[in-house]
Formats: sequence, structure tokens, C-alpha cells
Amino acid sequence: MDSASAVGDPGDHKTRQRSHRRHRHRPWWMRLLGLGRKRREHHRRRRHRRESDESQPDPIDADSDAEMSETGQTAVDAAAEVHETSPSTRESSDVSDSDHATTGEHRSRRHRRRRHSRHGRRRRAARKFGQLGMLALAAVGIGAVVAIIIGLRFGHDADPLTVARAAHIRADTTIAVETLKGRLQTAPDDLEARWLLAQVYLESGDGASADKELRIFERRFGSGPVEIREGLGRALLRQGLYDRLLREIRPLLEDSPLERARITLLRLSAQLALGRIEQAGYSADIIERLRGTTWEVQVSRARVALADDKAETALGLLRGLQGDDAVHPEVYFFRGEAERRLGRFERAIEEYSTAITLDGSYAPARVLRAVMHLRAHRPEPALTDLDSALRTDRRDVTALVMQSLALLTLGNIADARKVAEIGLAMQADNEHATVLMALAEFASGLYGRTLSLLDTYRKFHVEEPAVQRLYAIAQLKSGDLDGATKTLQETLALYPDDEQALALLGHAYLNAGRLTETTEALERVVALRPELAESRAALATRLLDDGPVDLIREITDTMLERADLDRYVRARGHADSTRPQRLAGGAGLVADAGSAVPAYAIERTITILRQLNANDDEDIERVLRNEALADPRRLTAMLALVYARKGQYSDARDVAAKLDGDTTTSPATAYLVGVIEARAGDVAAARSAFARTVRANPNFVGAYVALARLATAEGDFDAARQHLERALAVDASDPAAAVALAELESEHGDPRKAIAVLEPAFQADPGNLNVARALVQHRLELGESDPAFAASEATFNQRPREASTLLLRGLAALASGRLNKAVEDLDNATSLAPASAATRVAYATVLSVLGNENAAARELSHAVELEPGFVPARFAELDLALRDERFDDAKLLARRIGRQFNQPIVGAQARAEVALATGDLDAAEQALVDVLAAEPTRMRSVALFRLRRLTGQLGTAYAPLAQWLASHPSDNDLRVMLADAYRDDGHIESASSHYRDVLAQSPDHLGARLGLVDLEIERDPGAALNLARDAYQSHPDRIEAIAAYGRAQYVAGDLQSAQSLLARAVGARPFHAPYRFALARTELALGNRENARLHLRQLLLEQPWFEARDEVEKKLAEAAAE
Repeated sequence: MDSASAVGDPGDHKTRQRSHRRHRHRPWWMRLLGLGRKRREHHRRRRHRRESDESQPDPIDADSDAEMSETGQTAVDAAAEVHETSPSTRESSDVSDSDHATTGEHRSRRHRRRRHSRHGRRRRAARKFGQLGMLALAAVGIGAVVAIIIGLRFGHDADPLTVARAAHIRADTTIAVETLKGRLQTAPDDLEARWLLAQVYLESGDGASADKELRIFERRFGSGPVEIREGLGRALLRQGLYDRLLREIRPLLEDSPLERARITLLRLSAQLALGRIEQAGYSADIIERLRGTTWEVQVSRARVALADDKAETALGLLRGLQGDDAVHPEVYFFRGEAERRLGRFERAIEEYSTAITLDGSYAPARVLRAVMHLRAHRPEPALTDLDSALRTDRRDVTALVMQSLALLTLGNIADARKVAEIGLAMQADNEHATVLMALAEFASGLYGRTLSLLDTYRKFHVEEPAVQRLYAIAQLKSGDLDGATKTLQETLALYPDDEQALALLGHAYLNAGRLTETTEALERVVALRPELAESRAALATRLLDDGPVDLIREITDTMLERADLDRYVRARGHADSTRPQRLAGGAGLVADAGSAVPAYAIERTITILRQLNANDDEDIERVLRNEALADPRRLTAMLALVYARKGQYSDARDVAAKLDGDTTTSPATAYLVGVIEARAGDVAAARSAFARTVRANPNFVGAYVALARLATAEGDFDAARQHLERALAVDASDPAAAVALAELESEHGDPRKAIAVLEPAFQADPGNLNVARALVQHRLELGESDPAFAASEATFNQRPREASTLLLRGLAALASGRLNKAVEDLDNATSLAPASAATRVAYATVLSVLGNENAAARELSHAVELEPGFVPARFAELDLALRDERFDDAKLLARRIGRQFNQPIVGAQARAEVALATGDLDAAEQALVDVLAAEPTRMRSVALFRLRRLTGQLGTAYAPLAQWLASHPSDNDLRVMLADAYRDDGHIESASSHYRDVLAQSPDHLGARLGLVDLEIERDPGAALNLARDAYQSHPDRIEAIAAYGRAQYVAGDLQSAQSLLARAVGARPFHAPYRFALARTELALGNRENARLHLRQLLLEQPWFEARDEVEKKLAEAAAE
């Protein structure tokens, strides 16, 4: 070993010094993150390999070259000693010393390589861990810097909602969304933040995310609030789910005319998007009946005319608007649409420009104006419009396609490719984005990628010669002469006079050496275009090299001509025209929609339960069983009942007469005779038989129940109530008496007393199906869907795997929004009882809610076949036709229902359903009057009252409620409804009188208390404050009480308490405009101008239909004043 090897190479020492200097002079951030070290060691290894290649064949790891040179020499010496002393080596004289030394050295190297490889892995792992740690520290530092910047911008104690509202108003979607998401991660129950997030998503065009957030509100508040229905409708429009919108979003009878018009407008947009012109015309008629001849109505009719290819008609409607009615962006947008469809593009640009001036965020107007600019070969202004449109809605694929086209026209190939890629990522089957991507790839020289993109497109658009030529040029450029020849021949078969295709074919023939065909092709070109009398070769070369520039323009022009802008307007123009900041502005007899399922499903559920409860045979059989009759007598009694059910009343009487023989008639026999006579229609004989039963046995509960039913049928409700109270005095938990009294209270008294009557009987026997059905029915009628489901589960646990209890739980699950459970239970019930019409109708209802209308129709058809007289099945068929907008079929069904059942009430109710759905409110009113005349009920009285208020008949609107209350003075909820109507219409004294009558009967009635607060808050603030305080203390968790107490505190001057209470109300119901306005007014009075301004501007942005809009604008001006 030489001395240089022993002490290390001086050159290597200098190399390490240079490496150290390079490491030392790396920037501080690279040293902090551990970057650059890997590259330095890589160079050192390469240098060591280069040096070691000169001396030894097997390179060694450069990180330990000095150590390895020393240990390597030692290993060679040791190997030499072993070689000299080994007997086998001494005998093998043909092996040289040098060979043995080399072998030992190689073994030592392998050992060192393994050892140093392990050390190297450990060092690299430690180094990687250090780099990750430094990256984490850097991320924390950057986050801290961002937090400091946000803190400096918004203040150290900035409220996330305040930041988000400000960002929303500035249209800064990113900050608004991120801030609200962060807020919801820490406070998932913050409803105000979630509501604002849904609105931000809607404004930015993210319909799916908005839908997800709004469904949370629907599950909590039900589908009743119009703000939730409207938001969901807009989200469904954004997603293009038009059929689902028509199924789920419907106006309710309790909606005001303005609210019904807003919901109907959403439905009109969906109908137009689906091409249902006739149905959209119906919707426009409904809007006109509700709103009169306003600009919204004219725009709706113009949209229908445009969808029906009547552009001149649409233009006439819109130009007829004068004054303030004409100053709306939708008016000018659809005027531009009409001009565009008439081919007057410059006029269309003018109309679109006016719409944009009125509303700069109207993205469809900008996109269509950009298209008009592109058609006129003005890409620069088009690009400006498209940039603005995409800032408003970055998910607009049509805007992305047009932006890519404009960039391509300007020669910006790289950006055009990027934008087209984004469009294809969002909509993989967009053919225009595919062609633009192919053009960009072609212009970049990527011919193989061009051919791949155009392959699918050409299968469906072989008729486009420009695209065919582009494909052929790409084939020529990539050397596929045969493929290019075939493509051009296919093009010429369709277009024999395409001189450019002929020139390219000649070039292909020339390159293939087919000179004769080349000459023929180019001579045909000159024959078609004599002005091209150039040399053949020069002509072919020029068309090939210079042609793509003109070809790209030809393809883009063709694309603009073929762009389905009508479809874009249907999908986006209509969706944008329903935004609340742009719109100032029948579904049958609807039950109280207290659940997240459609109102028709709840109504049908209640109807099925009521129909099932109408059959009292189970109660009669139970009474006879409980009378301890001996077996032969029980069988005889059951035979008499069977005859009575079949209508064989003479046979039934004969059997009953033989029941006791010659002995004195027993109470059970008298009761049976009464049942037979009641079925036969002989009321006097039935009453006499039941009276004999009671005289013989005063504790015979069934007889009292039967007498009560007879009294109810004759309209003597007081006598019926007395009979039932006697029955319950004998047995407080008797199921038949409890069900009958609950029905009496629900229809002819206080509906809430029905629950109190049923609860003891249900607790005594949760498995009694009649009691359970009645309890579920009455809870659903009061909107208590969750307690109804809990009751059905208790009954199912008592009687599991029975079709009847599965049906009950399935109905309750459907009404409470538990759709998966409903499907499971009703499917099982149908399997266990395939011949049950009620089960089929219930199953059809849940299938309809889930959108499977075809399966629902099959189930309903089967139900009608099984039991033609089952009324809910017939009305379910009618409802399905109405929701499918098959109005002619619905009218035919309504007439058929009236003839089949031969009952005025059934036929009138069917006519009312059809009239309400088609917007014929006069016919609906007449039908409801007929229904009430035939059989007055509480629900029908309310329906007629709401309908008359909807049509502005205030003079006669109160009559149905007043008539009902005259015979049912204890119905406090209905009396409060009447008082609210009087208050809203300005009849203060009448309203106050009704409120005080309610409080005299029920001092803790919240509705009456809050109604008096509203009346007194302006006249006597002190009295209003006392009333509101009492209501709040009695109901501290009710949002209505909290808000009323807050408003009373504001009027009384306690602004801090008012601010705290109203903030709680807004947080619980952020979509409730009056609460937010009251909070904004309080913030302004406290001097919190910024908070007040944000709340008021959010009101104007999201809910401009708010009736106090003028007051909102006045307060906003006051908040803006310094």
C-alpha cells in the first residue's frame, strides 16, 4: 500500500472542501428544509465511480472511500497469508498469487458493500425524517403568517359569520366557503352558518353541495318552509335534475300567492328544460292568476314561446313591457335570445349588454354575448366576457368551451389546451371540448394524440368535412399514408367537390408514389378552382402546410353554428332567472307538512290509516269474545256477524234470535242484534237494542261505543261525547271507546285532546292495532311524525312479523322521512299479505317518493284490481297523474271516481284535487264548497279558508272557520288561525277578541300569547313586554317565544337583551327573514353598523321578496350613513 492510499488522497480532501462550501452556500431555506443534500452526495458518488474505474473494476460507495481503501488493503494481505499457509493452496501450484489476492479482495468488498448499504439506508431514513419535520415546521409557520394576515385584515376577534357574509357580498366565494366550512367543523349545529353556506354554493353554481346542505334543513324543519323548497328547487335546477324537481318541489295550499308563484316558476323552468311546452304553458297560466300581468308573467310566457320556436311572439311580449317593468335583466336577456334565434346577432349583443349592465353577475348573458362576438371573429371581447362569467360560475362547461375556442383563435395554444382539459374533466362526453382539445394538440404537433381524440367524435359526426380533413392531415403528418388516403376517400364520397380534400388526397398519392392518381386529383382541384392554376406539387404542399390555419377557423365556425345554445339557455338561463335576487316575486288538499317527505305522502298515509280504522269488525268480535260466551254460543254469534257482513240481514237476525233460545235475551245477544240492525240501516232498532244492552248491563262498554257512533252519524256530537265518557268511566283504557272519542275530538273538537284520550289505552295495550293506528294517525295530523314512529315501533315489538304491524310501522316511517325503513317494512308487508290493497297503496307511495313512478303505478293498479272500492287507491292514482302533469288523465279519473263511489263528497274532493293542481282556483273553491256541504270537517274548512285568502276573497274567507268554530268552540288552534288572519288583514279588535277567548279557555296557549304580543307591541309596549316575558318563561325553548320576547325588548329599549334573544332566533332559523330584519334593526340601534349592514344586505341578496323590502332598504341606507 502506498502512502497516498494510507492517508487519503489530497485531491479527495479538496473535493470534500468544495462540497462543503457548496453546502454552506445553499440558501438558508434549503438548509432549513434539508434540500440540496441529495444532489451533493449524488455528484460525489459519480466522481468516486469515475476515479475508481481507473484502478479497480468494482466501484465502492463514495461515502466511505477512505475507510474502504484501508480495510480493503488489509483484507488483501490477510488473503495472501491464508493462501500461503493453506495446504490446499500449496498443492495447487497452477493458481497464481495474484488470482487469490483478487478473489479475497472481491469477497471483502461484498462484505463492506452490505455493511455500508445498511448504514446508508439508516442515514437516508434519518435525513428524510428530518426533511419531513422541517416541512411540517414550515407549514405551521406559513399557517401562522396567513392567520396573522387574516387577523390584520378582519380584526383579531373577527366573527367567522361576519367574515363569510362580507365575502359573500363581495362575491369572494373561496373565502366565504372556507370560512363557513371551518366554522361548521367546530360548530356543526350552527344553522345560520350552514344556511349561508348553502346560499353561497347556489350563487357559485355548485348545486350538488347546496342540495346537501339544504337537505339538513329539510330533515330538521320539513319541506313546509317555502325558503327551503325554493332553495332545493334551485339546487336541483343547477344539477339538471328536472324530473326530481317536479316530483319534490310543489306549492302548498298554505303558501301565499307570491310564494306559490315562486315555486311554480321553478317548476316552469324544469318543464321547459324537459321540453314539456304544454305543461309549461299551464304553469305560466297559474303564475298569471296568482300575480296578475306583471313582468315576471310576461317573461314566463316569453320563455314558453321561445321553447315553442315562436321568437317573434316572445319578442312582442317582452317589448310590450313599459316603465319599471322593463328594467329587469331577464327581460333584456330573453329579448336577446329572441333576436339571436331570428339571426339578428348585433341586436342580440345590444340586448345582452343591457342585461349585463343591469346585473353584472348574470353569467348566461355574458356567455351568449361572447358567442356572438366569436361568430363575428372578435375573440378579445369574447374572452373578457367569458372570464367574468367563469368568475361567477367556474362550473359552466359551455363557458369553458367557448373560452378555449377564443384562446385557440388568438393563437394561445397552451392555455386553450388547459381550458379544454378542464372542460373534459368536468364533462367527459362534451364533443366540443373534445374537438378543441384535438385542435390544440394538432397545433402543438402531437398528431397521435389528435387522432386518438378525434376517433370517437368521427363516429357520430362523419358528415363534417373539416374534421375529416383535420384527421387526414394528422395521419399524413404521422406517416400513415394508407389511413389518410382512406379518410379522404370517405370524405370525397360524401362531398365530391371538396377541393381541399382532393388536394390532400393528391399529396397522399404523391408520397405513396402513385403519380397517375396524383395528377388526376390535382387536375380536379384546378377544374373546381381555376384560379389555383399553379404547379401541382406547389399546390399540394401549400394546402398541406398552410391549410391547417384556415382549417381551424372553419372547424370553430362550424362548431359555433352547431352549438346547442337553446339547450344551454334551457339549462342555465332558466336556472339563473329563478335566483331570488332576480325574481320579485296545485297540489291537492295538503296535510300539515311537518316531515321531510312530500306533503302528498303524509296525506295519503293518514288517509290509509283512517280507512283502516273505519272497519270496526275487530272491535265487535273483541266485545263478543270478552262476554265469556260458551264455545257453541260464540260460534253462533260469529256466524250471525258473517251474515251481517255479507248483507244477509234476515239470516243474521234468525241466527241471533236462536242464540239464547227461550231464555231472556242476554246483553251480548242484544248487542249483537243492535250491530245487525245498524248494518242494515235501521237506526231506531239498533238504538233500541243497544239501550236494552245498557239497561241489562250498565258496564257493557261496547254498547256505549255503539250508541256514540249512532249519535255521531246523526250529528249529535254532544250525545256521542257523553256516551263515550260513560264508557271510559267504566274502563279508562277501553280501546274502542278511546279510538271513537279521539276521532270525535279530532274532527269536532280539540285535535290535541285526541292524543290525551288515546295515550292511556295505548299504554295499557301497545299491541292493540286499532288504538295504535288511531294514535299514529292523529299524531301525523298534528305534524308529530317522530312520536308517531315511536308508537308504531312499540306496537311492532308487541306483534312482530305481522303484516298489519309492518304496514303500520312502514307508514309511520314514510311520514317521518325514514325511507329505507319504510321500503323494508312495506316490502315485507306486501310479501306477507299480497292481497292487501292498503299495503299495496302504501308501498306505491314510498316508491313514488323515491322517484320510481313506474313501479308505483304498477302497485296502484294491482291495489285497484284487488279492492276496487278502496278509496285511497283511487285517489293515489289521481295524485300520480297530477304529479306527472297528466291533467287530461286526471280529469278523467276524477269523473270516474265520482261515478264509481256515487258519493258527492268523494267526487267533489277529486274535482278539488284536479282544479287546485291545474290552477283553476274558482273550480277548486266550488268543489271545496260542495265537499263541506256534504260533510264538514276541520281540514276541509281550513282548506276553503286558505283558498279564499289565496284568491283575495277576504270578505268570505273567514266564513268556513267561523262556521266550524260555532259548532266547535273549544278548537283553540283553529281560533288562533282565524285571529291571525284578522290581525294580518287589519281587523285588530276581532283578532284581540279571539286571542283572549283562547286564553280564557287555555291560559298557556303559546299561539294566542304571541298573537297578542304582535297586537300590543306598537300600541302598548309595556303590556307586550309582559306578555312576551310570560310566554318565554313558559316556553323557553320555543323559537317563536324567543323572537317575540326579543322584539318586545327592542321596543321597550333593552337593546342588549333584544340583540341576544334575536341572535338566538336567527341562529336557529336563519332562513326566516323577519327574524333577521329584527336583528339587523337592533344591531343598528346599538351602533353596530357593520353587522347591521351585513344582515340587511344578506336579506336583499337572498330574500328580496321579503314584504318589508322598502323598510330594509331604508335601514340599509341608514346603516351606510356615517
